Amino acid sequence: NLKKKIRTSNPEIVFHLAAQPLVIDSYKKPLETFNTNLMGTLHLLECLKDVKSIKSVIIVTTDKVYKINKKSKSYKESDQLGGTEPYSTSKVGAEIVTACYIKSFFQNSKLKNKISIARAGNVIGGGDFAKNRLVPDIIKCINNKKKLKIRNPNHVRPWQHVLDPIVGYLILAKKQYDEKINGDNQFAWNFGPKKHNFKKVNEVVKYIQKFESFKYSIDKKKKFQETSILKLNSTKAKLKLGWICKWNLSTALKRTLEWNRSL
Repeated sequence: NLKKKIRTSNPEIVFHLAAQPLVIDSYKKPLETFNTNLMGTLHLLECLKDVKSIKSVIIVTTDKVYKINKKSKSYKESDQLGGTEPYSTSKVGAEIVTACYIKSFFQNSKLKNKISIARAGNVIGGGDFAKNRLVPDIIKCINNKKKLKIRNPNHVRPWQHVLDPIVGYLILAKKQYDEKINGDNQFAWNFGPKKHNFKKVNEVVKYIQKFESFKYSIDKKKKFQETSILKLNSTKAKLKLGWICKWNLSTALKRTLEWNRSL
């Protein structure tokens, strides 16, 4: 069915963003998570083998695919992969099968150097209503006048507005389409914010409190394991694509709150 749909649309560029994207849901539904994230990617790659119109493919995974180090450094594309829970592990699996197909089936085809993996930071923006995500949860509490519970106040994330990595995906897709990217063994790309956007959860909460009134408490029960510090090094995208994250965290949060007020 998927192959039929792709052939009918006759695409030149394919963006694969379909996923089960939530860490906590992956603990509750691990089989569904692996089936969607790993097998879903595998099915798509298998379909692409026979579609001659395609000239560029972007497989979007996550910044959580890296094996956790204890040095609080920013992860770069060549760092070792390694999931610690169902969500990140399923995304690592998606990257492994993508690498397998690139080397096994596309290395000597028209799609050589035209399939890439994209890893973004923690995105925020209007329209995100997912559960157990910090900014959407804050907005729900503001709208419903309820008290917010936060899980990990000192966890650090590379926060960025969703429009920034999307611009990166578009630039990468176009350069692949125009054959302006030389292949190497690192076909993954980080699209993360600048260092000053690496902030703790409680810093994001306190910043939004400057503009919106809401109360919060800290949930001290550790129900699930989550990465404590996550930072991205996006030097490769900056040097080879001319891409940078343009909005700082304050602008990203302001735009997200404005979107919510416009509803």
